[in-house]
Amino acid sequence: SGDVFDVDVGVVTGQNDFFVLNNEQIHHYDLPAEYLERLVSRSIQLEGAVFTEDDWLENVRKKLPSYLLRLPNVQRKRLPESAHNYIQFGEDAQWHVGYKCRNRSPWYVVPSVWIPDAFMLRQVHSYPKLVLNQAQATCTDTLHRVRFKGHHQRSHITAAFMNSLTFAGAEVTGRSYGGGVLTFEPSEAERLPLPLHNSATLDLTEIDRLLRTCGIYAVLDLTDRRLLVDGLGLTPKEAKQVRGMWEKLRDRRINRK
Repeated sequence: SGDVFDVDVGVVTGQNDFFVLNNEQIHHYDLPAEYLERLVSRSIQLEGAVFTEDDWLENVRKKLPSYLLRLPNVQRKRLPESAHNYIQFGEDAQWHVGYKCRNRSPWYVVPSVWIPDAFMLRQVHSYPKLVLNQAQATCTDTLHRVRFKGHHQRSHITAAFMNSLTFAGAEVTGRSYGGGVLTFEPSEAERLPLPLHNSATLDLTEIDRLLRTCGIYAVLDLTDRRLLVDGLGLTPKEAKQVRGMWEKLRDRRINRK
């Protein structure tokens, strides 16, 4: 999979309580829109295989933290009064003395903020996930940021990611630290097996709908047939064995005490 995408950590703010905001907080502190970036702050906010404009607006409506405060690297006195006051509020709360914040200058400027092509789960419970970013949002470091490369269509790669072979590979490649959660470093995520032959026959809109309405097994029934049987030439029985291998590894991880 490293041939088709690069994986990087999400935005490390150093103090999410200060930088990660919902709509009510923005209005309360009167923070200017020009200093706000759309944000996915938790994996639970990614329901489908695509993160759409409507998904982001729904998160805002639910009062979920959906904005990142991205103050410019300018002298403090040049910022609007509301931003100045909010920085003072952060300092009064001692948020500037945390490890990440105190080691950068100025402490209220978050580095390495960019909009990824897609999001990838960093911590996995049931199954790994690649989610196409259509909402022009970034994410915190609870998720990974993905940039596509090469000639494959983004929608085809995203759709192809959800198959039993990739899922089984994830159980071997990722690390489980107890509690049943599988964790990926970016380099590990880039090593996942990803069958792409015949992926052009997959419709991401259909897969997104199936995932939201019917669940992951409805998606796997489709992708395993297209990618593992038609694409890789496995027999239906062999494809079923690959899925059984993933389920066995997943269940063993989840049930490990």
